[in-house]
Amino acid sequence: MARCHICSKQTSSTRDLGCSRCKNSFHLDCLNLSPEELTLVGAGWVCSYCKKEGRSLRSKPSSSTTQIDSQQFASASLSSDQFALLMGKLNEIYDDISIIKTNQQVLQIDLSECKSKLEKHSSEILRHSDTLATHSQTIDRYDLDIACCSSRFDLLAEGHRFVCSYWDS
Repeated sequence: MARCHICSKQTSSTRDLGCSRCKNSFHLDCLNLSPEELTLVGAGWVCSYCKKEGRSLRSKPSSSTTQIDSQQFASASLSSDQFALLMGKLNEIYDDISIIKTNQQVLQIDLSECKSKLEKHSSEILRHSDTLATHSQTIDRYDLDIACCSSRFDLLAEGHRFVCSYWDS
């Protein structure tokens, strides 16, 4: 199987283009062809290396080149090979859109699950918050009872000292 002259990865029959002069293969994506240039793709296509135009394959054509190409080939019709290549590209785009839609649906399901979990956890937090408030009130009440007992103990201890000092005298 042939390799792309630009990225060196293997090419496939639906996504590659061969230069009619040097016989090198190129991925359509690696060529970065403009829509005008893409309409010219066919059996007699020549790569820019062979044309010696001085422009790299990944760079965009200058506006003057685009104007010349579009004026020169404005009335050109697509060959069956060109049409097949374009349809292949459109099918790939359609497949990509289908994948994006599927991913979007999965993300919407995930989002719904997250919202559901958030609501559940929020209600649990409110319930625990109420329990915490109840326990806090109980602790405050026990703190008051402890303070009251402590002051009574102090009174009893003072009374005990008084009685002991009375008996000792």
